[in-house]
Amino acid sequence: MVQTDPSPRPALQLCLRVARAALVFAFFLIAVPCAAFAVDDPADGGWDEEWIDPDTDQIDPDELETEPDPGGEGVPGRRYKDGVYILDGDFYSSFAENSWRIISGPFRYDRRDWITVGVVVSVTGALMLLDDEINDLWQDDVRGRRTDSTEDVFENFGDSDKLVLGTLGGYALSEAAGLRREKAMFLNGLQSVALTGTLIYGLKYLGQRERPDNADNAFDWNGPSGGDTNSAFPSGHAGNAFAMATVVAETYGDDHPWVPWLAYPVAGLTALGRVNAERHWASDVFMGAALGHFIGRMVTRYSPFLEENGVQLGLHGQGGSAALSLSLRF
Repeated sequence: MVQTDPSPRPALQLCLRVARAALVFAFFLIAVPCAAFAVDDPADGGWDEEWIDPDTDQIDPDELETEPDPGGEGVPGRRYKDGVYILDGDFYSSFAENSWRIISGPFRYDRRDWITVGVVVSVTGALMLLDDEINDLWQDDVRGRRTDSTEDVFENFGDSDKLVLGTLGGYALSEAAGLRREKAMFLNGLQSVALTGTLIYGLKYLGQRERPDNADNAFDWNGPSGGDTNSAFPSGHAGNAFAMATVVAETYGDDHPWVPWLAYPVAGLTALGRVNAERHWASDVFMGAALGHFIGRMVTRYSPFLEENGVQLGLHGQGGSAALSLSLRF
């Protein structure tokens, strides 16, 4: 009696593996970067109350004011201070202020914040259960010369040393050119990378998770006594890349909507490269990306380079009439 092999035919097996690899690639290249758009906090922009349409509770474009910066381009809804930013004492004190916001955040979260935290933790947990399978699939069916070449390029966007030097160099050029928005963007980016790195390396020390290229499985954690090399969770490169991408997107996205669609995929490819290089598990890069994104949003929102919050009076004219407006910025 001839026995038949119940397993799928080789061609079908190949199709299934290719389909699975395509799903993993789509998740990291599309879902992870686009998750950065999911949280929308209307307070982030520092909008004046006079710009809100009371009937729709939305920004009224006709009332939106801009103040051109010395570079000649208006900045909707944001006014940047004058001066040499690197010498601004508020910039240095904001490191401590934002650090406290991170530490005290859970005590101030509202329902929406806890839902966001729950989603991030749930996705991270789900990925942890699939980390071994995703890593095996990627290394067996996706990784090749092209993915290695891509990883070599985009790794630079998450390298701490390169980002620090790049932001300081960009700031120096912007300061020389008198570009207020660019000066703020580079220093906000520098602070976001610094705060993200500090938080992530603290978590690395506490967990001491083995990297995929040196682990028996994805659940190989060593705790604080595990040594200096077991530092997979979370991914510092992913955190740095998304922190910087978020600052760029938050700074330019209002008047250049295409910028976030460029910045976040670059960060996504950086995170993806860490999986490709087998330096991180999928859950590592997702959590790192989430932390970098939220810290970048916070730093941009509370930027010390925006005009002081407070009460402002303005005289506006339209047609033959004039009106006095009261504006509150908090």
